[in-house]
Amino acid sequence: MFLSLLMAAIIFAVVITLQNKIANPNGKTEVYYSQQYISKNTIINKDNFDKYFIKREVSKDNLVEDSITNKEELLEIYTAENILKGEQISRKRIDKNSNRLKDIPNKVEYSIKFSDISEVAGGTLREGDVIDLILTENQDNKVITQTELKNVIISKAIAADGSLINRDSKAAASALNLYLSAVDAHKLDNAVERGKIKALKKLDSSTYDNISIENYK
Repeated sequence: MFLSLLMAAIIFAVVITLQNKIANPNGKTEVYYSQQYISKNTIINKDNFDKYFIKREVSKDNLVEDSITNKEELLEIYTAENILKGEQISRKRIDKNSNRLKDIPNKVEYSIKFSDISEVAGGTLREGDVIDLILTENQDNKVITQTELKNVIISKAIAADGSLINRDSKAAASALNLYLSAVDAHKLDNAVERGKIKALKKLDSSTYDNISIENYK
């Protein structure tokens, strides 16, 4: 009886192994998947990693191009596009946060109060988002609206009590910290005093020339 059970168990194990080899001729590996929807420009670090990603075993025949097996590749990065829940993560859809900061000369962190921004177009602003800033001011008998700064990266969104607001929070921000060059920080500070600043949330990577519009009062 025991021998029969043992033989049955061995045969069953062999059958399962053969089925796995047939179904996965190239074997399996573990790669990272998204655990929830991740919006474009989300910053990923060790504090929120487990919230967004999970490692799963998958057939090597079902790997996406540039799939990710190493956790370190998903730290201190931002998402270059929206990622749906359950998607296998590819290197093509992320980038190191340092890559988009490296070209800012004499980088500083500039804090601007929401009361100094007359309006926000494009939705709620959070860490990692990219904005353009335009200035509207009165000069003599004219109203002038012009591009002030482009492709400004938000480093932090701050609540009224001084706490940092995470990306999924619906809390209102009372201030934003921005990565700027020292020159652009002075330029923005001057613009805040001259007129009304409006923030335009960038929704894609398209570019445009600086714009200046004048109207008489």
